[in-house]
Amino acid sequence: MASMTLRHAEPVLTGVRKTLTVVDGAGKYPAAPPRDPALEMVRALPEPAILCDRSLRVLMVNAGALRMLGLEAAPVPGTEIGRILVESPRFTPAAARLLHRVMTAALEGGDCGEIPMRGAPTLACHLTLLPGGVLLLRPRLVETPWPVASMDALTGLADRQTFLAKLHAALSDGQPCAVLMLDFRGFRSVNDGLGDAAGDVVLREAAQRLKDGLRSNDLVARIAADEFAVLQPGVDSAAVAERVARRLTARLSEPIQAGGQAVVLVARAGFALAPADGTEAAALLHCAGLALAETKMDGAGGARRFDPRMEQRAKTRHAIASGLSEALARRQFVLHYQPLMDLATERVTGFEALIRWNHPERGLIPPMAFIPVAEERGMIGAIGEWVLRAACAEAAGWPAPLTVAVNVAVAQFADGRLPAIVGDALEASGLPGWRLELEITESLALAQTQVVRGQIDAIRAMGVRFAVDDFGTGYSTLAQLRNLPFDRLKIDRSFVRELPSGLESVAIIRAVAELGSALGLAITAEGVETEEQRDGLKAMGCTAAQGFYYGRPEPASSVPGVLARLNGAPI
Repeated sequence: MASMTLRHAEPVLTGVRKTLTVVDGAGKYPAAPPRDPALEMVRALPEPAILCDRSLRVLMVNAGALRMLGLEAAPVPGTEIGRILVESPRFTPAAARLLHRVMTAALEGGDCGEIPMRGAPTLACHLTLLPGGVLLLRPRLVETPWPVASMDALTGLADRQTFLAKLHAALSDGQPCAVLMLDFRGFRSVNDGLGDAAGDVVLREAAQRLKDGLRSNDLVARIAADEFAVLQPGVDSAAVAERVARRLTARLSEPIQAGGQAVVLVARAGFALAPADGTEAAALLHCAGLALAETKMDGAGGARRFDPRMEQRAKTRHAIASGLSEALARRQFVLHYQPLMDLATERVTGFEALIRWNHPERGLIPPMAFIPVAEERGMIGAIGEWVLRAACAEAAGWPAPLTVAVNVAVAQFADGRLPAIVGDALEASGLPGWRLELEITESLALAQTQVVRGQIDAIRAMGVRFAVDDFGTGYSTLAQLRNLPFDRLKIDRSFVRELPSGLESVAIIRAVAELGSALGLAITAEGVETEEQRDGLKAMGCTAAQGFYYGRPEPASSVPGVLARLNGAPI
């Protein structure tokens, strides 16, 4: 009997209607309905099958359907199918309601199509109305991905139009879903340094990694240059969405071979949930975009969920963007300086220059509030040039051998002018090249192109030193660092923050310090806030430290006082 299929059984089912419609005087099914041969035939089938009456009360659920629905025991005959669907761990509540609505409509005949389940598969349910009002439900699992009406020519992913259409359809069906947006920090440097062909390789590889990291019924789209969107139907949990987003950003942040070298970019994500954060497709994608923008403001990778307060902050960022050009023209930017301490001598060896916007109405605005906006608007080159010239001019007035450290953005390497700008700043200020240190991110350090490496070599020829900032957040290896032209590694503050109890951070810091010692590099720990942290870092082999323990960033006019406080007297 087990070898019989539903196709063979359907004609026999026409004879079960008398047995299946017997009810007692109260209108309820008897506790032990008669055992009809046709009913037993369906019960023995290996294929999943469910029989209902016209009121959608269950007559029989065979073993295959029980397994598919994740039910441990057969429901009592006469139980309303909606209750069974809601109790099934396979369905989200919204998907269960959707299937119930479609089954009701199928009483007039039809096919319910595909219904999303929890997890990777989708449930396709074929409904057949048999004589006597018996409804035969044949569920099956399918792995078919979303059909794509139009696609992005480069990656083969869905495009923005298709994504919005599929999102609209999911929302119209009442499905809960998660919408993720992802992009890369520093992607422009790949096109600028390695060429558009290398950038295309990165995007295609990113698209493949996204597809590999998602369920078959999730939809992935490329919606802008380096922006991707993901639709996850049936996901109504922020914890699940965040876990997926962080897994994807971690995978995308791993090195990609392009242009003959390993390109390391930092992926970021933002996400929103329906119906909690919105029920319109364009609005929900907008919410995910706002969350992504907030992740960018953090300056690192990771993922954030949409919060309604982000809307107001986005308006604030727009106002900031509108005022940046005026701020540069009206000289509203100022530099503050934070001391860099030698751990062996406990003396100040230099300062890091940190930009502030002295807004006429809002006061001092920290860099994280406007630097990401400046990068998005293509203004970071002009602002970075101002910082470099101003820092050299002010440091030239400090007593030697004090140095000044200046952060250099990825975009400042784009047009190849950085060596000329550095040379002009040194010449105009009279500052010797050896007293200037330029800090670049670890991702740029690892993704060095021939153009970037040529500029670094030209600047180093002036005596200028280079440091790798936020070290430890990327994928550096000993082999890579051995061949890179750097003088200092700056350990990211996230590792220092966990001292002294964070065993993993202790291991990482000690390993970096040993690595630096072997390669002849200075090792600076950022974010030092306590004496205990300072002592631990010194014991682990760090050579320098920077953080609130020694002092907060202060205007150039405060430098003599900082030197007197920390050194006892200016050097």
